[in-house]
Amino acid sequence: MLNENIVSSSIYYYDQENITESQLDFRVAIKEPQYDQDDIKWLYTAYGLVDGDPLAQNIGHIKTLKNRCITFPNIYQHKVQKFELQDNSKPGYRKILCFFLVDPSKRIISTATVPPQQKSWFDLELRKSENRISKLPYEISDLISDEREWPMSLDRAKYHREKLMEERKTIISKETKELFERPFSLCEH
Repeated sequence: MLNENIVSSSIYYYDQENITESQLDFRVAIKEPQYDQDDIKWLYTAYGLVDGDPLAQNIGHIKTLKNRCITFPNIYQHKVQKFELQDNSKPGYRKILCFFLVDPSKRIISTATVPPQQKSWFDLELRKSENRISKLPYEISDLISDEREWPMSLDRAKYHREKLMEERKTIISKETKELFERPFSLCEH
């Protein structure tokens, strides 16, 4: 999403058990090439394009192995290929950690200037400080805490994360159709 100013992404595959091999596929959007009308053979020879093909170039893949960190620029679209349990009678998992590099020329809010926002930490600090709330019984201060909108609770944070993920899915789907799956057309108009 443009407002995030992310220029690069990294995915660290730090643990996995009982899953089959998988990979990340990458592609990049391309612009429609210049060509002479009806020069179909040249378009296929030079670009591998035929009428109706998506204007995207597959640029390769990499295996997603344990203890591997994969980093790529955000102009690439990536897709995790399917994987499954090696042994269906046992549980399996893959654990990843994602990092996003924000354009260093853009100013962003940082944890250097924003205090921790976990509600439990905030409540603990309120109880330790010399104020009226700290003198109340925990049951009462907890009721007051529940009525405060800031900092948000873990449940509220999870709710907002789900909304964000849904928003991202919609935008990525639209972006995929407009950038990576728009068809090449030999039509004159």
